[in-house]
Amino acid sequence: MAVSVVAAAAGYGKTTALRGSHPDARWHRGLPTGGSDPCAALAGVVLEEARGGASQVVFDDLPPLPAGTVAAVSKIVEGTADVALASRWPGPRADVGPASLALTVDQVAALVPPSDAARIHAATAGWPVLVQLAAGNGEPLGSPDGAIAEYLAEEVLPSLPEPARRLLTHLGDLAPVGADLCASLGHPSSALRHLVRSGLLTTAGSPPSVPGGPPPCLRVVPVVAAVLASSPPRAKAAVFFDQHGPPVAAAREYLRGGDRSSCARVLATHGDSMLAAGAAEEVASLVAALPPRTPELWLLLGDAHRAAASLGAAERAYAASGLPATSPALAWRLGRIHYQRGDATAALTAFAAGQPASGPDAVQLAAWSANAHLLAGSAETALASARRAIALAADEPAAVALAHVSAALCLAATGDDAASEEHYGIAVPAAERAGDVVLLTRIFINKTFRLLRAARFEAALAAGRTCARYAAVAGQPSLQAIAACNEGDVLAMLGRFDEAVRCFETAIAGYHRTGSRRVAGAQLGLGEVYRRRGWREQARAAFEAAIRVATEAGNNHVLGPARNGLALVLLDDDPERAAAIAAPGTLADGWRALRAGDEERAAAVADERCAAARDDGDRVALADALELRGMLVTNQSVALRECHGIWAEAGAVVEAARLVVIMGRMPGSGPGERLRRLVAIERLREAGAVVAPEEPSADVLVRAFGRFEVLVRGEPVPARRWQSKKARDLLRILVARRGRPIPRDELCELLWPGATGAGHRLSVLLSILRGVLDDAGPALVADPASVALDVTRIRVDVEDFLAYVAQARRLVDTGDLAEARALLATIDRHHTGEEAFGDEPYAAWAAGLREEARAAQLRMLRMSVQVTDNVDAAAGLLLRLLDHDPYDETAHRGLVRRLVAAGRHGEARRAFDRYVAAMRSIGVRPPDETLLSGSSRFSGTSRRTPPRP
Repeated sequence: MAVSVVAAAAGYGKTTALRGSHPDARWHRGLPTGGSDPCAALAGVVLEEARGGASQVVFDDLPPLPAGTVAAVSKIVEGTADVALASRWPGPRADVGPASLALTVDQVAALVPPSDAARIHAATAGWPVLVQLAAGNGEPLGSPDGAIAEYLAEEVLPSLPEPARRLLTHLGDLAPVGADLCASLGHPSSALRHLVRSGLLTTAGSPPSVPGGPPPCLRVVPVVAAVLASSPPRAKAAVFFDQHGPPVAAAREYLRGGDRSSCARVLATHGDSMLAAGAAEEVASLVAALPPRTPELWLLLGDAHRAAASLGAAERAYAASGLPATSPALAWRLGRIHYQRGDATAALTAFAAGQPASGPDAVQLAAWSANAHLLAGSAETALASARRAIALAADEPAAVALAHVSAALCLAATGDDAASEEHYGIAVPAAERAGDVVLLTRIFINKTFRLLRAARFEAALAAGRTCARYAAVAGQPSLQAIAACNEGDVLAMLGRFDEAVRCFETAIAGYHRTGSRRVAGAQLGLGEVYRRRGWREQARAAFEAAIRVATEAGNNHVLGPARNGLALVLLDDDPERAAAIAAPGTLADGWRALRAGDEERAAAVADERCAAARDDGDRVALADALELRGMLVTNQSVALRECHGIWAEAGAVVEAARLVVIMGRMPGSGPGERLRRLVAIERLREAGAVVAPEEPSADVLVRAFGRFEVLVRGEPVPARRWQSKKARDLLRILVARRGRPIPRDELCELLWPGATGAGHRLSVLLSILRGVLDDAGPALVADPASVALDVTRIRVDVEDFLAYVAQARRLVDTGDLAEARALLATIDRHHTGEEAFGDEPYAAWAAGLREEARAAQLRMLRMSVQVTDNVDAAAGLLLRLLDHDPYDETAHRGLVRRLVAAGRHGEARRAFDRYVAAMRSIGVRPPDETLLSGSSRFSGTSRRTPPRP
């Protein structure tokens, strides 16, 4: 029981929100009448409603309340009811305010055409009533005579205190707004607080807050500023921003105020830091409004266009600077355009044209040359260039950060992760001091990649999403595309294929918009998603597109993996082309050799790839290489288990499940492996991955559930091979004894009751049976006294079922309930439910195994009830138990208790009545009706000690 305060301007949806959070509330509008003390009036109504049985009380549309009213009411009504106070007059406390009530972009998209959602959300900051007015009127947003202006004039502005109204008019479209700016314009901080608490000032639409990035931008809701059409003191605001920052706001207000020279000065002084903070789009518009321009401003304009991925416009701006191609300032910029397009060859040519220099341009030239050499696959040359950049960087934070990031990239490419981490450790604080969110984005891009290679997928996903936030602040499409690719790579390894595909499609669309050849990397990633999912045709298309673009751009960083991926995809459908594409020593080359029967070559490739992966610290590549090694007969068990261990530890559920399927199909796999294979197949299907078709087993499979049948290599044994029905009967009897020896005399009596001298006929049957089972090796164990079936050499479905249930029991007993739940569900799906030896219902020799199987099925159902929290699933299982045994008191009680606990009292009563009738029918005392009361209801005990049904 508590008092909560909901405060925001009119139209923020306070009433709608309270209808959802307080569905059973007694509603009151305004302050209760009677008496001059608001506290006493509110508390009195709450106490009266509580005495009448109300658990929730809402007071909507309250006027301004005196200070301390909320605390006093809370103390008086404590423990009586949940109370909500809603007002458009915000006080010092608000549990729910405008930020919580505003609509998201997705919510706006449900009200307006999706193509308009982002624009309307940006203009209205998600203010619900303004969104609805914008959606229902064709008028331009911000029209001074429109519906929004009318609503503001009637419902919002009159509620504002005069100081807040004056501040609102004075601010107009100035941003960012803060207490110091308001003070410099002559307004009290209380007026600012009121506008923020009301929702007239908002940070909605600001990039996410990140370390080293700019703070959220507080501003008047844009459509409100447009409606007010005020004339803020731009010159005064420009001077304030020039002195206190941010410089982009100073340049904006100087330009709006007509002071172009001051705007140009701020841009020339702070343009690089503006770009580093993610203001490329605004910098471009500011410089574009300042003709004539100096060479420095032309370069800044080109930098802004390049950051916004308008590479053609960037080239034109650089050309307009008039600088020669040999100028270091121009050379590194032209090279970056080619690098951003993914053209390593052209980038290196442009960098090489730059004459030796010192200072920031020299650092840029050396650092980006290193990155281009890395793109071209020359790690050692790249590292030398990065070290030259470090030597030139001196103590300037931005230059230090750039140089050390390049060195970290190069060292990671050479496999020296420890040294790479040292350089990142220097780069991150330097980039944060410089406020360089662009460089911080690149750092997190590479952190995500490093974690991905180390098979730390959950950590990589967290880093990737941090990277996405930095990329959003940086505002650079190329970085956003790379961040999307990294996130897609991680999601693919976690088996979240649909999400991964969306990430890569977003990146590909972004690259296509800018004409960047770096799209090859996104196409490579998309191909890998489809390859690991088993969608070969789509994987092939993506790999071929990546190869085509990477070849044109000289991007060896993408070309090699894309060719390897394509060769792996083609192995089954076009082995000749796969062999032509697979480069010597690649994983694809090893698989090609294995398929061709060249195990020696395959082993050499597997060993080579394992060694390379160990040296690089690349656990993903190591797992892939171990899988190849595991396909070699001499290494199967150890290598495949190690491979599975890497995937399982990393959380790569699909890859781990795929390995379990492979191991479960290996010759000699026991019931445990086969059960895990069935569970793994279910997981693959749930993830949308293709499950390779079952290959006919070389083992013999005996089906004893239902109609007796024997399959060899997946095909039923034809009648002619049995030669005699007695041969089938002999196998049935041996199966029923579960591998225990049977005296020959007893076998003869079971097969030929009362006959004498049947020993010879038994020998004939044994000979026939050996012929049927010869694919399983010596499955019959016979000596002069007895005969037995070696159930370790053949598969018997009843034996598998009993082993599966025993394994589930062990998991339940050890508290591994999640795994037990998955196993039990899989057993239930694959078990036919038929009786053992169903076609021999009266055979005495079948009774023992039939009862064992029936008991195991009941144990399976009871355990399934134990491990499920879902009342519908539990009820279904308990009803199945009662179908088997209508007098099972435990099942009856469990069903009633589950239904009572779920509040399904009608169903519980009917289940109780069936329980009573069953007990009376066999003369057992019926249960007491207290079973239907809350005192005996199922209470959801510990997950580690699950309740018995």
